[in-house]
Amino acid sequence: MADRAEVDGIGGPTIEHADVETRVATGKVLRWPEATGHLRFDVAAGAVTAEVGEARPAGLDAFWSVATTDPGSGFFYADSIRGTSETRVAYARDVAAVQELRDASVLDFTRESVGPVPVGGIVVVEHEPTRRYLAIVVDAIEPTDPQTAGAGPYALADVTWYLTPVGHADFSRASDVAAGGSEDVR
Repeated sequence: MADRAEVDGIGGPTIEHADVETRVATGKVLRWPEATGHLRFDVAAGAVTAEVGEARPAGLDAFWSVATTDPGSGFFYADSIRGTSETRVAYARDVAAVQELRDASVLDFTRESVGPVPVGGIVVVEHEPTRRYLAIVVDAIEPTDPQTAGAGPYALADVTWYLTPVGHADFSRASDVAAGGSEDVR
């Protein structure tokens, strides 16, 4: 499934250990399939990696399903969809830019899903064991070809993601992915 989406991050697929502890990591996912692939994050040995794949029994994962493709919007889910309770999800409804999120922990994380979230909307996932926060900005939602979609996915999303260091809820120092020269990972 990982070959169906392009995932990239500032400076390539990994970030130096010192950066992981002090700055907000960021990257893009292109053509993330709805309802069939989880956006999975691994933080090990001083690196952040993101990929689209099957749900895991634990860890920081994000999942979405299409609400509509005209205009594009989707629903985003806490990991209760996979039978665990490590993550919680919130919609930063009145936030225009990730950098405005100075304390993501105050968002409403009481629902199992949020949406419909339109293009330009920001979803925040809290990973409770590490108190890390993942902000997902919806850049685009496009339909797949209905003639070939079969059982799905019926839409693909382009998103920009931002991941805080352990124990941090502040995105105010997040840099723009477009400013940082990223490298595609397939």
